Formats: sequence, C-alpha cells, structure tokens
Amino acid sequence: FIPTAEADALFNKGAHFQLLHQMDAALVFYRQALEIYKTLLGEKHVNAAKSYIGIGTIMQEKGRYSESLVAFQQALAINQELFGENHALTATSYQGYGTALRRNKQYDQALVALNKGLEIRKQLLGENHPETADSFESVSLVLRDKGRFDDALIGFGKALSIRKRVLGDNHTDLSIAYTNVGVILEAKGQLDEALRQYQSAAEIDERLLGENHVNTARSRNCMGLLLHKKGLYDEALKVYAKTYKIFEQELGKNHPETTMTRKHMLLAQQRKNYI
Repeated sequence: FIPTAEADALFNKGAHFQLLHQMDAALVFYRQALEIYKTLLGEKHVNAAKSYIGIGTIMQEKGRYSESLVAFQQALAINQELFGENHALTATSYQGYGTALRRNKQYDQALVALNKGLEIRKQLLGENHPETADSFESVSLVLRDKGRFDDALIGFGKALSIRKRVLGDNHTDLSIAYTNVGVILEAKGQLDEALRQYQSAAEIDERLLGENHVNTARSRNCMGLLLHKKGLYDEALKVYAKTYKIFEQELGKNHPETTMTRKHMLLAQQRKNYI
C-alpha cells in the first residue's frame, strides 16, 4: 500500500478534468490532493508543489489572477528549497510565477522571473526544446505588454521556429505561436499579415480540438478583433457570436474573456449601426 495513493489518484483526476476543461472539478481534486500531501509528506514536498502548480494554472484559467499568483509563489518557494535554482521544476515554477505576475500587471517582476526560467531551460534542455519555446513566448508576452514590440517579435519568432522544427505543422502549440506573432504584427500595424497568422492558428485549433473548444474560440476571437479594427463589422460580429457562446458555456458568463467578448459585440453592432 502506497500512503499517498489516494492523493495521487485525486491529483490525476484533477489533471484529467483540466484536460477536459472542467476547471471547477479539477480545482476540487487538486485542493483535496494538496491537503493529503501536506498531511502525509509535509508542506515542503515536491508533491505539494506540483499541486500548487495545478491550482495556480486553474486559477489563471478562471481569471482569478491574484489567487494564481499566491499558488505559484508557494510552488516556487518549495522547489527552490528542495532543488535549488538550476533544476527543471524550479524553471517550471518560475514560468508559472512569472506568468501570474504578468496577469497581475507586475511586468518588471514578471520579466525577471521569466528570464530566470528561460535561462535554466536553455542550460538544461537546450534552445531547441518545446519548454524553452514556452519560456521564449512568456518573456515575449511581457515585452509585448511593455510595448517593446520588436523585441517581442524576435522572441515569438524563435518560439515559432522551435515548434515547427520539433513538433511539425500539426500541433496546438504551433497555434499559440502563430497567434503570438499575429498579435505583434497587429500592434505594428501589419494587419493583413496578422490576420493570416490568426487564420493559421484557428485552422490548427479547429482541426485538432474541434470548433467548440475554448482555445479554438480564442483563436477565432483574435480574427474577430482584427476584422473589427479593419471596419468589417458584419464579419466580426459573426465571429464574436460564435466565440461568445463557447466562452459562456466553457468559462462562465462572468469570466473576463466572456464579458470582454460581449462588450466587443456591442461595440461592433454600434459601429455598424452608424454606417
């Protein structure tokens, strides 16, 4: 009998429901697993850290960014104490913690944390690894938020090249890479090229995940926003209607992505009525 068998089973259920995008159920199982791990193994154990990472990831998906930050901070502290700075789990913790800082608009602190994670991954995994690509993307997201678009485009371009080389042309991570490049091109005013990047992302997500998946909706929503910006309100409204329905069903009507899409629908309709 393995003392942590119950906690392990609960954690695995949490991961399973997270993959199904049933975030409320996943959160319940991750929290239950965490409490058992803490009781049996102590608060500073790697299994507690991985539970905090699971909880932090769910909180981000639910738009509860302050709670996500707390969870990732706890995971980072545990992994730093157990493994030191130069370890893969510490890099993963920096990745989650830095992303949570970005979500909370603490951009300078986020950049420090994410660059630490990137350097660890480059040293341990090399430049041509999917997790290194993750770190390039995360750093570039902060650079984008800080308005450093040229620097961000370089990082996103590196991530896209890594993903194409390692994963091929038919993987959901490639969709994320196309979207990130599209966002920067859009910010630089290269709207037609940005739209092509968004379309590539949406086609991958729809093919691999289905048209009603939340990630497909996110890719389509980028297209809708760009069509809106170009004054193509009818086309934008068609996209918004589909993505809003998916966000409401999968994330809930009060999630930031749902409410923002509803706002964009109203704005597009108002602009269309003025024409």
